[in-house]
Amino acid sequence: MASSPERTNLMEQIFADLVTATRREQDFDVEDSLKSHDPGTRLAAYARLYARPDADHLDPLVEAVLGDEDRAFSQYWGFKTITAVVDTAGAGRMPIGDVDRLETCLSRLPRDSDRIGPPTPVCTSWSWTRGPRVVTPSCRSAATAGCCPRPAATTRWRSHPANASMSSPTSPGTARGTKVRLLNRFGDGTTAEVMRFDVGSGSPEDDTTVPEKLSEVVALEPGRAAVTRDFHFRGSVEGWTINGLGYQPGRALARPGLGQTEVWRFTTNFHHPVHLHLNHFQVVSRNNGEPGAYDHGWKDTVSLRPAEAVEVVVRFTDYTGPFMLHCHNLEHEDMAMMGDFVTE
Repeated sequence: MASSPERTNLMEQIFADLVTATRREQDFDVEDSLKSHDPGTRLAAYARLYARPDADHLDPLVEAVLGDEDRAFSQYWGFKTITAVVDTAGAGRMPIGDVDRLETCLSRLPRDSDRIGPPTPVCTSWSWTRGPRVVTPSCRSAATAGCCPRPAATTRWRSHPANASMSSPTSPGTARGTKVRLLNRFGDGTTAEVMRFDVGSGSPEDDTTVPEKLSEVVALEPGRAAVTRDFHFRGSVEGWTINGLGYQPGRALARPGLGQTEVWRFTTNFHHPVHLHLNHFQVVSRNNGEPGAYDHGWKDTVSLRPAEAVEVVVRFTDYTGPFMLHCHNLEHEDMAMMGDFVTE
């Protein structure tokens, strides 16, 4: 099958099914599977680590993807799995030797290589750089619906449609004349470089600091939820659906009571940033574990990768009437991946 959106969707569906299958295996041996000479077994290990990123397996993962992988489909998902593990564990957990090997491998691949895959419209990875290395730290302080409780030091963060993230670059001791760039790691051409700061000779001393506490987030209590609801976001050749239904104006998928607290569980088979109208929410869990690195604070949109499950808790306040939830990928919402809910 030639390169096309249909083939990409099929690839994601196959890998999503594999993620679901390996997640159910209680005694799955990731280490041995990564070292296997069987490409199917290695692909299963990628799926397991994609669903449950674990930096303890980063070295054998990189070795498998760069050393033994001769299939474009498998190496494509191997690269994505490395990204998932590094995003969860932090760039500092990746040895510089592995970074060099990855950069060398990727630099040798053409832009349209099947091993990299097509540019994705649903996620963006930002990083501060000086030259070819990510070295400039920053403080990430905003969630999609306000400030995080505390700032987080980082050199790289991931974004998605409808996501807001505030970052303050901090480079104490940076030499004058240094050029500090903000890069979009998933960008191409003019979208790859976002902005640049030149440290000049007349730059004043910076005595500003980021407060240790940014906001007070009162936690909602999922144990007091009146009901738990499931919303399955699915893509197939038939279209984009929620709970198997295409959008029909006026058809309510849920009817929460005004003032009621509920837990809503989102699941996906593709990458969907799920957006909820009316009230902000808090992420309770991701893939039956703790919330992810980007899940803290008040949210109105949460990003789900293929075969992920996220639980959020929300309290419906302020207004009665019809509201919406939908995928915030522009192409998906344009194809009516949305649904109504009514507060009563």
